[in-house]
Amino acid sequence: MVDLRKKRLFKYPTPPAGAGWRRGAGGVGLALLLAGCHYHQAYPDVREHRVFFNDFEQMAGWLPEPAPTLTTERAHSGRYSVKVDSAHPFSITYHFKLGDKFSMRPRRMRLSAWAWVEESGDDAQLTFSMSAPNDPQNKSKLYTQVFLVDNWPYKRWTHVSRDIDLPPEVSSQAEVAVYLWVNSAYRPVYTDDWELTELH
Repeated sequence: MVDLRKKRLFKYPTPPAGAGWRRGAGGVGLALLLAGCHYHQAYPDVREHRVFFNDFEQMAGWLPEPAPTLTTERAHSGRYSVKVDSAHPFSITYHFKLGDKFSMRPRRMRLSAWAWVEESGDDAQLTFSMSAPNDPQNKSKLYTQVFLVDNWPYKRWTHVSRDIDLPPEVSSQAEVAVYLWVNSAYRPVYTDDWELTELH
């Protein structure tokens, strides 16, 4: 009899003690902490799967009060996008705990979006941060950005992305945040259709 456990296409290394990961190939637990995000379940016979996607079309009706960074001034799809400027340097933020999305430790992710930047000096950044659990100083264990001005042309919607390698000692309790930061941009910068994908 063939041992089907040896036929798994993707193997994850054994997590460090206390990391909190389950060793079996269970279903992916999910808690959508930001309304308007759509989820696609992972299967072991695919090369990637979507962790979240947000086109911001449902956000206006779900937020407790109007968000100043949710705008209809420009949009890549639908009516809404996210905008940052000097008055509102941080956008609405997507939060999740790593263990709520994955039963086994992910190794690599890809963060992507569509961005509208007026000029090269408007260097806003789409940011991915992951904080260690129970850290009294709230230090980021991982902090990386998608640099929007690195992609031409300007004054039109352009697709941007960056691959993110997660540290091997990451805990299932790690907190992830994705948000747009104005950095030193002095004109409004827009993003739409955020997507985070796990890469096998």
